[in-house]
Amino acid sequence: MKKVKTKICGLTRPEDAAFCAAQGADFLGLIFAPSPRRISLGQGREIRAACGRVPLVGVFVDALLEEVLNTIEALPLELVQLHGKEDDAYCEEIRRRSAAKIIRAFSAGQPAGPPQIGLADYHLIDLDKSLPRGERDAARIELWAEAARLAQDGEHPLILAGALTPANVGEAVAKVKPFAVDVASGVESEPGIKDLALVASFLKEVRECTANHR
Repeated sequence: MKKVKTKICGLTRPEDAAFCAAQGADFLGLIFAPSPRRISLGQGREIRAACGRVPLVGVFVDALLEEVLNTIEALPLELVQLHGKEDDAYCEEIRRRSAAKIIRAFSAGQPAGPPQIGLADYHLIDLDKSLPRGERDAARIELWAEAARLAQDGEHPLILAGALTPANVGEAVAKVKPFAVDVASGVESEPGIKDLALVASFLKEVRECTANHR
């Protein structure tokens, strides 16, 4: 199995970002959309200074295009992750006016399937955030099955998200074989505050699973 990359998302503190970078995370995610993990541009600059050369992913939901482009330039961001109804024209402008790669996110089980994202570089598949907590375990199994099909058949590298933790990420990697895995709440002590032991354990599990399935 090829090395599965790791993305630690929802960072709000430079010290957490520095730890994730030192532990070998491949991408760090910063949220610029309504969320308890939303950060300001100033916080983003502090995180950029702390994380060195690790690529930053900015997460947006139907943001004004100029806001996205300004954030890409100011930090800078290597990737943008779009969770809203952004269309191809929107993505084309990002490509035309920046060097950032594009991740298009969607929820498992969408009636229309994955979005039409010919201009994107990656898919990200996630759980439906509106699901009650008691239904998420069953939904996660379905998510992994859908993700495995996309990872095998899709034209775009697949990033797997959705209720991942150090306890289940090894199984997820073995079953789905994604390009990358994405975690936020699964390595937190509270929203936006990373539990460093959980971060280290998550990254270790991904590395070991990849090594064991070569």
